[in-house]
Amino acid sequence: MENDRMPVVGFVYNRKKTATRNKGAVIEIRVSYDYKKKYLSTGIKVLPKEWRGDMVTGRTDAIELNKALTTMRNKVLKAINDMLEEGCLNIQEIPSRMKRLDDVGKTFYEYCQERAEVRQYRRMDDTCKRYDRFLKWFREWGGIKSFADVTERNILLMDEALKKKGMCNYSKWNNYHRFLNSFILDAISEGYLRRNPYKWVHIVKDKVSHGLHKYLTKDELRAIETARMGTESLGRVRDLFVFQACTCLSYKDLASFDASKIKEEHGRMMYTGKRGKTGVEFTFMLLRPALAVLKKYGGKLPLLSNVKYNQYLKVVAQTAGVDKPISIRGRRCYLMPGWTWRRWQRYWVTPRHASHVPLMPSYSMTQWAGRWKRQRKKSGKEGRLGRYRLSRCTAAAYRTEQKRPPTHLAQEAPSVLLCSGRHQVGS
Repeated sequence: MENDRMPVVGFVYNRKKTATRNKGAVIEIRVSYDYKKKYLSTGIKVLPKEWRGDMVTGRTDAIELNKALTTMRNKVLKAINDMLEEGCLNIQEIPSRMKRLDDVGKTFYEYCQERAEVRQYRRMDDTCKRYDRFLKWFREWGGIKSFADVTERNILLMDEALKKKGMCNYSKWNNYHRFLNSFILDAISEGYLRRNPYKWVHIVKDKVSHGLHKYLTKDELRAIETARMGTESLGRVRDLFVFQACTCLSYKDLASFDASKIKEEHGRMMYTGKRGKTGVEFTFMLLRPALAVLKKYGGKLPLLSNVKYNQYLKVVAQTAGVDKPISIRGRRCYLMPGWTWRRWQRYWVTPRHASHVPLMPSYSMTQWAGRWKRQRKKSGKEGRLGRYRLSRCTAAAYRTEQKRPPTHLAQEAPSVLLCSGRHQVGS
């Protein structure tokens, strides 16, 4: 009968009854507690005649094998005693506890590296770079080396170190604390740690990036479009910003933009691609400002690095007399107050105020295209409903495009015509 108070540990041989006279079986360690059993394989296989009274006999290496069995049994007892001291005995966690005992000399940074390799498997390049950036900074900082250093005080010291770098609360949590918290949770589940210090330390996550104050008014946007840039490089940066404002592309998708994928459908230029971060397919219609920029540069955008792009955008704003630090962030367009890229894209691509077409406000043109394709894939047909709604979206934008005067790009100061609803900005 099993003891429901203290666990019973012992060896079991040939549990599955597979051993024969010439075929060996594996020796296992059985832990019985609270009417439950846990079997742990030792990896040692012997014949029936070589196992007598919980010991290996009749072999030249019997002494070494018995020592190995005793060592493994002691590790199991050690793991059980540790859990009893913590007041939470769970025999299912014995393997992870034994692994923790084997990795006594492993540092916390080495553990984070191992977990990062697992978490990076088949993830997008952008996510993998974020893990690598965190691990590089974490090693250089060196405030947490062993598992015993994972304390509330060191978490606060890490937050102060990030604050000295000039990082805002949003960046500190999203790019550093969030990764460390995930590694700590993995260590707790594997038995390396007992508690998570983030549960008692209040780190301001500040998930709102406070970028709404950076939006451009129509007059400021018009000033940027019509201002004379001092150099040709600034003009290229300004044109790139206008193209990105028209397409709502992130920088990664902007860098992978391929003009050869543009196709004409019913008199409209459509572009289909995949997001670099998630791999999700998207489709949008190229408006006249975007087409004008592509025509000016022969279908190849004047790309530059993300860092230089943001730096030059600030110079462009100063040249145009706009006292705001304009920048690009993900797929958000800071062109209207409080609007994210999804709402801006609906307002830009499907100007309902100009066309008076009663479109559903919860779907943008890109979302309708994705829904149409999913319907075609599911039914094996064209999907009349999705096709009809997509045509309404594109037709609305197309009718508005036809009402606009033609856009001309000057050599020195290109003025690109933008449209927001029925109001036009530009010259």
